[in-house]
Amino acid sequence: VESSASPTGFANYCSYADLRYLPRLVALVESIRQFDLRSPIHVLCLDEETIEQCARVLGEKVSILSLRQLEDAFPVLESAKASRTAMEFVFTLTPYLTKWVMDHSQIEGPSIYLDADLYFFKSPAAVLEELGRSDVGIIPHSYPSNRAQSLRKYGLYNVGWVGFRNTQVGRQCLDWWASQCLSWCGDEPVDGKYADQGYLDQFPELFDGVKILENRGFNLAPWNTSGQDILKDSGGRVT
Repeated sequence: VESSASPTGFANYCSYADLRYLPRLVALVESIRQFDLRSPIHVLCLDEETIEQCARVLGEKVSILSLRQLEDAFPVLESAKASRTAMEFVFTLTPYLTKWVMDHSQIEGPSIYLDADLYFFKSPAAVLEELGRSDVGIIPHSYPSNRAQSLRKYGLYNVGWVGFRNTQVGRQCLDWWASQCLSWCGDEPVDGKYADQGYLDQFPELFDGVKILENRGFNLAPWNTSGQDILKDSGGRVT
């Protein structure tokens, strides 16, 4: 069924963390909840202690998913877990977590994967507005010109924010991404591939309805803010 959700409506957010990354995840969740109290946030906890602490700290602000639950939903992950490093296996999980969220969504709106070390200084609705009715959304790295060539091996787009609508194209793209990550998800760049991230380069080539989000305020990072002024006014707004 094609989505009829408003482009600026709610979203189904998801992320994952182990105990070391949990403080970043807490900051991410709190930043979303400053602006949006209703969109579901699904958290994949990568170990039992993280489940316990996530429940204690975040409580009703998120829905917690265990690694066992995700593995039970996608038995194909078993072979990847046995043959990959812990980090490579975590990278493999990204599209499968997003698929799980799409399959279990109770609201209309895109399913959006977020890296746990993101933080929203303004409403996440600004990103949804630019996504509009598009089936898939990706955000460029926006490498500075003096580093673009050396960093190109990590891909043109950053996996920190990736969104899919529950449409035919959105599901096809997400399924393709999952199959590619299952096939290969190495932690070193090889032949245009890099972990779960390098495959994003092929989204616009293989699928119609992929929106490249160009707002320079999205996905700011140490590698793309050199030479720019990051300002915070008296009202706490960051520009």
